[in-house]
Amino acid sequence: MNNAYPNINVPGYQGTMPPYQNIQPTNPNTNAINMSPDEYAENLLKRNAGKYAEFYMSYSDSNQWKDRIFRGTIEDSGRDYAVLKQEDGSYVLLWTIYLDYVIFPERIAHN
Repeated sequence: MNNAYPNINVPGYQGTMPPYQNIQPTNPNTNAINMSPDEYAENLLKRNAGKYAEFYMSYSDSNQWKDRIFRGTIEDSGRDYAVLKQEDGSYVLLWTIYLDYVIFPERIAHN
């Protein structure tokens, strides 16, 4: 057991939880993209509809679909899904619970 984390009693949880840390940037004049707290994936995907993207997905319970990459144009997105139009003209509905990250080859709209 790692003693670096305090024991926090949470009903039904048998492990330890890391302490909460409110991390603030040390230098606000960096080139990093500053995102507001309401910049969720669903909003970012919706704001970038019509752009080409690569969705990296992981399906840990599947032997055939362990890790997959889906490429296409973002058609729509919602709270827990994204719709891509693939290069062959087909559409795929992706559940964002399986989303690891998204790569855009161009600058994205983020605020």
